[in-house]
Amino acid sequence: MNFKTLKIFSSILGLAVTLMALAVPARAYTLTEDPNCAVAVGVFNPSYTDCKGAYLLEGGENDVTDGAADNIVNQLLNVDDVFGTSGGWTFLGKTDDSSTSPEFTLTGLNATTGTLEITGISLPAKIVVSFKAADSFSLYLWNPLNDPGLIEWATSGTATNRNGGVQGLSHASVYWMENGTVPPQQTPEPGTIVLMGSGLAGLGFWRWKKATKSQA
Repeated sequence: MNFKTLKIFSSILGLAVTLMALAVPARAYTLTEDPNCAVAVGVFNPSYTDCKGAYLLEGGENDVTDGAADNIVNQLLNVDDVFGTSGGWTFLGKTDDSSTSPEFTLTGLNATTGTLEITGISLPAKIVVSFKAADSFSLYLWNPLNDPGLIEWATSGTATNRNGGVQGLSHASVYWMENGTVPPQQTPEPGTIVLMGSGLAGLGFWRWKKATKSQA
């Protein structure tokens, strides 16, 4: 390989690496150890099944979700599958200073404790709530959340300042999926299989008879 060929090859390789870097969005959050989401155990009522976080937002990232496919929470739930459900989460709604969700009612915005009541779906259902405070957010799973869907929450497992003070809630986002598993595909009854087989056999005989007449 001569120098000119090597130079062209290096240029192509460099372009390919650049395109790959542009195609893969950088992670805009980092999992932190302090605070750990589980710090809030015993505060949430009803108690959550599992939690993930806190996640520290990076690079000036402010919002963690509005339900779009490329938003952080959607990526964690449906791509990274942090709760081991094989994805399947649907965005229900978000509430902050400038928006409210008709699907749930939130009290305690900008405070460190409050309530969140799910009203837009039938319960029980699997529920994940993303609580964001300051530059961090944590995810809490109820598997399932039963009726009535009233959750007492706290941000002690989401964000604290350098002095250990708990930060107030800036917004909450809710994802859900139906409780239970996806029903398996139904297996045809034996009688249905016989009827289908008879129909296929009759169709084959008709085609054979038609082909025989055309050759005569």
